[in-house]
Amino acid sequence: MNKSEKQLISDLSEAWNLFGAADRKKAKDGKKCPHCGANHEKIKVDKPTNFYAGKTRIFPTEVREILANIPNEELKKIGINAVTCRP
Repeated sequence: MNKSEKQLISDLSEAWNLFGAADRKKAKDGKKCPHCGANHEKIKVDKPTNFYAGKTRIFPTEVREILANIPNEELKKIGINAVTCRP
């Protein structure tokens, strides 16, 4: 394991410990956006590159675009280091 991988693991475990299990469950089970109040649809993964939101297929390029637009502050909340893991 190289230095950057060790740093990533350290950052993830640190961020994971900042939020309790109740906070993580609340974020996972959320049905509405905390910012705008829009309803979330359940995302289904069918095969490695097929994603569905409801009955609409989402292509991998769209998934990447969605992930790229997540603010750094929100990434910290879910335990992702924005410097090393940004899409």
